[in-house]
Amino acid sequence: ETFGEDLARAVRLVLGTTHPASKPRQGLNRFQWALPSTLPTGGGPSVLTSEGHSFGRVFYGAFYDLIRNLLGRGRTPAAVRKAVTTAGKLLVAGAKGAPLTPRFFQAVGRVMMLEDRNVNGGENDRAIADAFSAHGILLGASAMLTPTAAVTTAVGGTATGRSAIAALGKRLGGDGGRKTHATRRVEIGGTLVTEVSGERRVSLGAVSERFSGVVCYVPNTVLIGDMPSGRSAVLGGFDDPESVDAEVQRFVRQLMERGRVDFAGTDALVYAPSLARGKGAVGTGGSGSAKSGERRARLATHTVVESHGARILRRARFACGPDCCGASLVD
Repeated sequence: ETFGEDLARAVRLVLGTTHPASKPRQGLNRFQWALPSTLPTGGGPSVLTSEGHSFGRVFYGAFYDLIRNLLGRGRTPAAVRKAVTTAGKLLVAGAKGAPLTPRFFQAVGRVMMLEDRNVNGGENDRAIADAFSAHGILLGASAMLTPTAAVTTAVGGTATGRSAIAALGKRLGGDGGRKTHATRRVEIGGTLVTEVSGERRVSLGAVSERFSGVVCYVPNTVLIGDMPSGRSAVLGGFDDPESVDAEVQRFVRQLMERGRVDFAGTDALVYAPSLARGKGAVGTGGSGSAKSGERRARLATHTVVESHGARILRRARFACGPDCCGASLVD
């Protein structure tokens, strides 16, 4: 239920009690899902923020509650093993089948519930729904496969089907977006559907003057199902473009505040905001000030590059430990 105790203790000793990682992660929590754009970008270990590790505790809590719900009053090793195995299999199905959308936690939960209905006859419907709703995630799993918009032709392997997918991908990308870059057939709760993705262009000028003229491309995904009439339909609807833009811009702002963006495009070391050492240090949102004037240099996770006459923000790598990212303290 609790993990990372040793790491949290080290963080607490070195960076202080206000650092977000100064307390261990706990599955038994009451964190409630909220729009990331409405959450603070930084805060102490007891505050839910839009930073990925902090925000991930919402799903962690829901999954841990699912295990508890499946276990019920069982107290034997066999009962625990059965609850964990059932929850694990549902999670794997959810992660494999969920479309990549801004509401990914909900999408995973919905696929888990649909998979349970297909494999277990819905035996664990209540356990799954209650676990997610306890953390503010309402599933309404049936809505995921409900037709919401017609597609001009079927999306099968015919030429017209490929044209329909291309047209849909352009719609997903919007003005200035990229056409369909990925499709796949996936089974969700026993129903075979097609996942179609486009790439939406998001302007980052509103984030900071440093991002003037810079854009990024983010995936925009829908599910397509075949109707009895032989035509196809969008299942579950489209994501709201304005919400997608706002959340992308919020995420990029956090990257900049944490010194994770290489604006020069040279992939050289960049400087993160100063970090104070010792108890009482503040390390939230990149606003801490170092007592000794230290700055931390590291390879950026994202870099601004020139491509086809445009300036694009691209991911270069994922954040990892100091040694493998080339991080060092610079006086």
